Amino acid sequence: MDNIVPGAIFATIETQLGRIRLKANLKIERKPRRDILIAWRGTLTQSEWNDDMQVPFVQPTEIFRENANNILVHKGFYSIYTSLNNASNLLPTTSARDQVLEEVKRLLDQYKEEEVSITVTGHSMGSSLATLCAIDIVVNQINKEFPVTAFVFACPRVGEENFKKAYGTLKNLQILRISNASDPVPKLPWFGPVDGSANDLRFYQDVGFELSIDTTKSNYLKKSISGHILEVYLHGIAGTHGPGEFKLEINRDIALMNKADDVLMDEYGVPVSWWIEKNKGMVQQDGSWILMDHEDDDTVDN
Repeated sequence: MDNIVPGAIFATIETQLGRIRLKANLKIERKPRRDILIAWRGTLTQSEWNDDMQVPFVQPTEIFRENANNILVHKGFYSIYTSLNNASNLLPTTSARDQVLEEVKRLLDQYKEEEVSITVTGHSMGSSLATLCAIDIVVNQINKEFPVTAFVFACPRVGEENFKKAYGTLKNLQILRISNASDPVPKLPWFGPVDGSANDLRFYQDVGFELSIDTTKSNYLKKSISGHILEVYLHGIAGTHGPGEFKLEINRDIALMNKADDVLMDEYGVPVSWWIEKNKGMVQQDGSWILMDHEDDDTVDN
């Protein structure tokens, strides 16, 4: 049975950016191995929104070092990934990048006698950081010869043509981009200037392989919802059949879609934004979430 081992939390100036966990006894082709899972969250703070808008290109020197001359990436995403935490005494003074790489090195050393894989994932801004992180791990041979796979949801574009070419030369790395047809974010940004040179414009490029989904085909979702929501993406993966009809093949509870939003059709009777510290009567039963029965709550004892 697979086990999730608690791991490190990596932080930035304002709030936690993600988490590293170790999945033990992962069975691939009947051969057990350990998987290091690195998960990056999406945008939360105002400063992160500001960084998301920083579309000029910069050289990713901390990742590619002396080979970064012709490679350009999104200034804002690279800043979030590499900036030092100097503004708080409560958080580490190292960058999110340094925290992640240090923890991955520690885990690889701890399990150096075993088969290991590394999985990196994220949503929205987190997917751009996951892209940088996965490439960073392989470029700097942190993974040794172990495979690295990135699953990125609603991923904005991270770099230009030379960044894409550099990714194409890397061994033991695969990136799968999951894009929803109704979500504009994976199609952005289009282009940006090289930082400090307003006249030198470059176009952004996608990296990796694309899995395209279309949640507008789902009969479970309201018609006016955002296609960018993570739970909508996960629902889409569970029921997408390429160009065919939408049909849920994975037993993923539809109540999860209303966990923090109002996207599920009202006929299913799931409360809106029910996932709070003390949830709105939702209880887990057999792996699914149901509304607790309160019929007896209104009875009066005589």
